Amino acid sequence: GWTSVCGDGEDGGGTCSRGASGGGAIQSPDKLVRTAPVRDNGEDGEEEEEEHLPAGQHLLIDIKNVDGNFLNSEPRLAKAMVDVVSESGLTLLSYHCHSLKPMGVSCVGVLLESHISFHTWPEEGVITLDVYTCGAKPLVPAMPLIKDKFAVPMEPITHDEIVEEPIVL
Repeated sequence: GWTSVCGDGEDGGGTCSRGASGGGAIQSPDKLVRTAPVRDNGEDGEEEEEEHLPAGQHLLIDIKNVDGNFLNSEPRLAKAMVDVVSESGLTLLSYHCHSLKPMGVSCVGVLLESHISFHTWPEEGVITLDVYTCGAKPLVPAMPLIKDKFAVPMEPITHDEIVEEPIVL
């Protein structure tokens, strides 16, 4: 059988690997150490390592010119996150959001497939999102949905004020 091992890679980025059963991971205080599964070659008794292949996708998204009231609203942001996860066909296991002082919100959602998180800077109109999944389901098709839910346009202060549209970087 095959098993998946997920954790932090040596470069600090999240990674998932898959390989033959028998491999595993040992958590040390400073990093995840992978143990390689082995396969008995049979005839000569020599063991051969199975190749570990990446099995995840990572999106890092910055959006600017977003409405500051939206970016400071924990309930609205949490709903946007839940909607993105649900409408993307992912599975949300739990989430936690925290309103910051004097302003801003940070949220993290634990997915069956891995995680989603974001941080906001309402006074600057900026949100950064981090979405990582283990598995073959592509994340790029979720980009229009992420833009739709999180790129809320700024409200003009006066009727003749021109505001810039949100931009996904």
